[in-house]
Amino acid sequence: MQRWEYKTFKAARDDYKGFFKGVRDEKFEKDINKPGQEGWEFVGQGLNDGINNNYLIFKRPLE
Repeated sequence: MQRWEYKTFKAARDDYKGFFKGVRDEKFEKDINKPGQEGWEFVGQGLNDGINNNYLIFKRPLE
């Protein structure tokens, strides 16, 4: 049976203003690609925590 490990990436609106307004944000793109280069797959977005933070959820097979 496949087992997974998970991690979250905090995407603060103040750090990625362009992305959350629908504008291309090169810093966000660079930061969001780092987990992919380490074998993590994006699987969803967590709810906003009410303090302008969104959480992106990644998974990869547990080794």
